[in-house]
Amino acid sequence: IHDDGYLYAGFEASDDEDHLVLKRIKVGSFENEAWQNVDLPEGNWHYGCGLFSFSGYLHAILYPAALTDPACIFRLEHSGVWRLLTRLPEILSGFGFSVAESTLVLAGGRNSYDLSSPCVPTVHTVDLNDPDLVWSRLRNLPFACSFPEVVTLGSYVHVLGQYGCESSDSRKVLSLDLCVPEHEQCWSTDIIPSVPYRKCRAHVLNECLVVVGGGDEHGQWVPSVSVYVPECGKFLELPSLNEASYPVCLSHDNTLYTVHRLSTRIDCLSV
Repeated sequence: IHDDGYLYAGFEASDDEDHLVLKRIKVGSFENEAWQNVDLPEGNWHYGCGLFSFSGYLHAILYPAALTDPACIFRLEHSGVWRLLTRLPEILSGFGFSVAESTLVLAGGRNSYDLSSPCVPTVHTVDLNDPDLVWSRLRNLPFACSFPEVVTLGSYVHVLGQYGCESSDSRKVLSLDLCVPEHEQCWSTDIIPSVPYRKCRAHVLNECLVVVGGGDEHGQWVPSVSVYVPECGKFLELPSLNEASYPVCLSHDNTLYTVHRLSTRIDCLSV
């Protein structure tokens, strides 16, 4: 992820009997090629996890290596010490997440750390500015899914690129307006058209939704990059990636960066 010129990339891990245990985060910047190590909080953390930035602080969602308790949310204080903020309201894995203003939104996933368990359609939220960090629920997604991309544009939260659902639903973009009263909220597929490819990655750049990569009908990864243009009501193609993969996406100074998994390669596209 990117925040204030810093790039937080990946995790270092070591094998510990039956689990891959996370040890530290690699931190770099766009002005300095040297990478630094940031140790994770004390404890054993499973490899499934995520990072996000809010209000100038790096946050980490970490799964306990024992896989018996809900994931923890930590905040890295400016002193360099991790502070435990809260736990997820229940055991969840394979969910997508995003921060809409001060609200952390978790969508989809599984109520288990077992990847063979059924997907769920639940959507959990918590206000990160709330001192009590009380979790609440939004209306369920129309269908269960796992590993979705969750992005926010204006007052809308969009869920897309999902796994574990029927193929007819896998390219749909589900949208919900957070400004609508809760009793009137509903997920819609009419706000943004279906994405070009299923299992794509998504990123917001210059208030536009950019979708990257994905899989075709034959199950092959594609290097496609497209941007949704509201005025046209459709996705327009951008120059393709240098290779087909399932990359992590970030942006800085009107430039889209793709970090390719299982390699140290970072590609960029000026928009």
